[in-house]
Amino acid sequence: MNKKYVIITPCYNEGEGIILFLKELELVVKKIGANFVVVITDDSSEDNTLALLKDFNFESENISKKLITLAYNVGHQKAIAHGLAYAKKI
Repeated sequence: MNKKYVIITPCYNEGEGIILFLKELELVVKKIGANFVVVITDDSSEDNTLALLKDFNFESENISKKLITLAYNVGHQKAIAHGLAYAKKI
């Protein structure tokens, strides 16, 4: 049985930092024999974070992304809660 794991990360005005994080994450999880979904909750960033995330795609077949965009900034913990609510459905 091939397991699926969900990684949740909130972000707010991360810019290139979030892309560096996702690339490093991919280097690690592509070696693991499981499938991963990375749920990224953009907490209404005001910089180029959202545009960068929309353009980013993982290269490895065992990792995919789900981008949640919040209409207004709700803070770190509530952004995580939105990610958890989504993860519960998959």
